[in-house]
Amino acid sequence: MTGLAIHGDRQLQTDQSSWTYLVTIYEGRDEVIIVNTWTTSLNFELQQAEMHKIENGLTGVAPPNT
Repeated sequence: MTGLAIHGDRQLQTDQSSWTYLVTIYEGRDEVIIVNTWTTSLNFELQQAEMHKIENGLTGVAPPNT
C-alpha cells in the first residue's frame, strides 16, 4: 500500500469557525482510499495525534503491483 499524505496546517474558513483538515490518499492494488479528518482550528492541537492515528491505522489493503 502506498500512502500519499497531503496534510498539515490546511485551513478552511467558514462563517462560524475555522477548520483544519488532514487528507491522506492510499493507493492499493485494486482500490484508492481517501481518508479525511477535520476539526476546528482551535481544537487541532488536542486532536492532531488522534487524527494521525486514524489515517495511519488503515489495514488490509493490498499494495500496488510494481
